[in-house]
Amino acid sequence: MNDDTARAIREHLRSGDPVLAMIRVTGLHWIFLTGIDGDNVIVCDSLKDGLPREPFNEFVLGRVKNAILSRPSP
Repeated sequence: MNDDTARAIREHLRSGDPVLAMIRVTGLHWIFLTGIDGDNVIVCDSLKDGLPREPFNEFVLGRVKNAILSRPSP
């Protein structure tokens, strides 16, 4: 993930729309990034309880391998 893509993800989340993101756990795993909370990204992960917050730059630049910016239709 590069800085330009991370900026696009941050702005997309700030607009209120989710991001489908592929991360590596033991294999590849899809999660949703659902929003921004200060300097953290809110993560919806079927492998974890609740909606944990992760440091945005560390998580997006270090863990996200691919992302789909989604905008649900009204």
